[in-house]
Amino acid sequence: LLQSVIGDLARFADVTLLGSGDFGQPFDGLPGVNVVCEYEIDELAGLVVAMRPDCALMLSVLPESYSYTLSEMMALGVPVVATRMGAFMERIEDGENGFLVSADAAAVISRLRELDADRVALERVATTLRKRAVRTAFDMVKDYHGLLRMESDASSSRSGEGLLQVLFERTQLEDSLAAEKVKAARFEADVHAHSALVKNREGRIAELEARIAELEADVAGLARARVEYEAVLASTSWRVTRPLRSISGLLSGAFKSSSAVGCPVVEGCAVGAAPLRQEDVSAGPEDPASGGEHRESTEEFNVSAPLPGCEANAFPACSIAACRRLVRERLGLPDCAFVTAAAGSVEAFKRFVKLAGSVSKCNTHVAFVWLGSWPAVDAGCRLEADILVETRDLFLPDDINTIDWVPGADIYLLTDTDNDAYRQSALEAGVRVLPADSLEADAGAMLEVFRIGT
Repeated sequence: LLQSVIGDLARFADVTLLGSGDFGQPFDGLPGVNVVCEYEIDELAGLVVAMRPDCALMLSVLPESYSYTLSEMMALGVPVVATRMGAFMERIEDGENGFLVSADAAAVISRLRELDADRVALERVATTLRKRAVRTAFDMVKDYHGLLRMESDASSSRSGEGLLQVLFERTQLEDSLAAEKVKAARFEADVHAHSALVKNREGRIAELEARIAELEADVAGLARARVEYEAVLASTSWRVTRPLRSISGLLSGAFKSSSAVGCPVVEGCAVGAAPLRQEDVSAGPEDPASGGEHRESTEEFNVSAPLPGCEANAFPACSIAACRRLVRERLGLPDCAFVTAAAGSVEAFKRFVKLAGSVSKCNTHVAFVWLGSWPAVDAGCRLEADILVETRDLFLPDDINTIDWVPGADIYLLTDTDNDAYRQSALEAGVRVLPADSLEADAGAMLEVFRIGT
């Protein structure tokens, strides 16, 4: 019967054949099966405690007369699943102090799967067994004496009576020792269970302490951001650019009320930012000394020429200057602000935020614009980005044709998954294009590239 069920049983349970002798050798090496051929009787309690079995399986196909193995498992508090025959059927009350099953492979597997799904039934039987007193050989002899009403034989010699008394006392001591071993095994199992519980709780406490440390760091970061934000609001540049922000708000309201393209919100800005259109950049600042002709100033920033092999600049100098001006107006930035733009993957966004954070600590005239919506980043990167948005060092235009913003930037940073259209637009507008490794540069190196004093 065991050979018929061992394959299916090992798929959902760990099986140990304890004291199987030579009979267990054919099963040795099967997946999920452990074979212990021999053990000393004094080792039984320790072996059972170490294994911590959910139940003991007794698959006799012939009736048992008593079954000492059943007595041992019951004394150790292990629920027994046995075939419904012989002593098993007489001594086990199904569902109370054990479980009975037909001597059929399918019935055995079905009952074990039920018990695997309903561990409450197993625990209830185990609790019953642990509370039940262990019956010793002395108790059984006493029961027989009560049934047979044995009387001492007056003709027995005194020497025979003395020998019987010694044997009786020895049996009592052996039974007491066995009962104490069972108690010790149960106590050891309880200690092991409590130790595991304490270990789990210590791990949970460590996790909570780590989480508390993270939250405290977040609170400290928000406090620093609040100080920086208040410093920005009190700065001269914020007061000087207030008229520009007011004008931008009026223009935004005009755009919303007209039939033209609506004005989407730019995260990190106090006002909306309308898409840049070709008609918006049709005229730039005029030079009175040159008869009203348009001109573009390149004195403040070093703008590189298009790379060889690219098409000629599609924007006249005046249109580029006007585009730069409109970008800064929509972001609420002064004309002297230095705009750095980029687009790409989540990893590129993380490096872009890190670069913006390091540069913003050294110079507040550099603005970083990410051409895309919020990527799905971890909490630490999101917190750092939120702080940079609050301090108006990082801008994320949302729901707009972001490619129209590229000609208004001073630098466009290439990334690992760069958009060819953005890159081409930057080159055509004469925007300085830097390679992807620029995202790994430190603040000092980037400020040298920007040619701005710290």
